Amino acid sequence: MLQGKPPRALFATNEQQALGCLRALAEQGLRVPQDVALVCFNATQESAYNVPSLTAVRQPVDKMARAAIDMLKNWDGEVRRVEFEFFLRVGESCGCQGHEVQPETR
Repeated sequence: MLQGKPPRALFATNEQQALGCLRALAEQGLRVPQDVALVCFNATQESAYNVPSLTAVRQPVDKMARAAIDMLKNWDGEVRRVEFEFFLRVGESCGCQGHEVQPETR
């Protein structure tokens, strides 16, 4: 980032990385979301109190793990597709306040 234009958006794989991104961006004089939008996976409820509050995709990790274990226990050689509902908590960090997002299955 030091040598060129910053990215327009970052997607962190977890809350800790997102918080690290916030700090690194601030150290470079960049503002979230005005300069760089930021979204992460599986942030805790406490991240809603961060400034800016984090936008996060919440995955049903427990359900996903149970399904994976069940599939391994009952493996019959067939490939199966399992879909899970995820939720998007829109915070200030993405710069998209006011948009409603419905749960989707993926």
